[in-house]
Order: sequence, then structure tokens, then C-alpha cells
Amino acid sequence: MYMFLPMLLNSANPLLNEKHVGILMNINNTSRQYGLTITAEDARNIVEVRNTVLRNYGRVDLGIAATGEIMEKFCTSSFINSGNYLYIINEIQELFYYLKNETEEKIPDDELITLLRELFENYCWGSVEFLKGVVQEYAEAFRKQEQKRDILEKGDAQH
Repeated sequence: MYMFLPMLLNSANPLLNEKHVGILMNINNTSRQYGLTITAEDARNIVEVRNTVLRNYGRVDLGIAATGEIMEKFCTSSFINSGNYLYIINEIQELFYYLKNETEEKIPDDELITLLRELFENYCWGSVEFLKGVVQEYAEAFRKQEQKRDILEKGDAQH
């Protein structure tokens, strides 16, 4: 039953999906000044990819705010153009939800999106493939740090 819940909540409501499409289309008002726009078909693709990613990670997210924030932050990138905009948005939202899982929700959405944007722009020079590797290393380092914190907290509690 639990496995079906993310699928049911994320993609079974066509009205909610169309509402999300409308919200993403409104981001064109911001992205247009950077030469980037999406069509309604592109927005549906982004929502569909998001729903698939959520389902694959066993997550539920009824809003589209994180994807909208990703689009707004990334549309200013010097590495994004009309030819790769849709691809990059879809890849970044997958990395975002991967990090949400790997960091156990301990980092707020806006901080994760800012981190992804900074890494993409200033460390990975617009390479999504490079960013994927960096994000995996970040997640591993985060988990190790959390394990150390847990060990220290258990040690302090025993004394």
C-alpha cells in the first residue's frame, strides 16, 4: 500500500497537474528576460518528470514550489540556453529530490536549490554530469557528518 501512495498523490490528479503546468508557465515572465521560455508541452514534461522522480524516490510533494524555484534560480545561469533549458531543469529537479532523501530533509528547500545553483554555476561550469558526481560526494559527506554527530551525541548522553 505504501508504495502506491506517492504514485497516487503525485500523478493521479490531472487537475492538479494542469494547475502545476499553469504555475510553471507563469515563470516565463521571469525567464523571458534571459531568453528562456517553456511551452505548455514543456511544462507538462517537467511535471511528468517531477512526478516520476517523486515516485522513484518514494516521495510525496503536493506543491510545485521547489520546481518553480529551481526554474527561477537557474534561468539566470550563463550556461543555460533555449536548447538545454528543459533538460537542465529536469536534471536539477531530480538532483534536488535525491538530495532531499540523502540529507533526510535536514536542509531547507531554498538552501538546497541555492547549493545546486552555486555548484552548477561556479564549480561545475554548467556540466550536469559533473554536478551529479559532486552531489553524490556531497550527500556522502553529509551522511558521514551526521553519523559523527549521532555518535558524539550518544557519547555525551552516556556521560
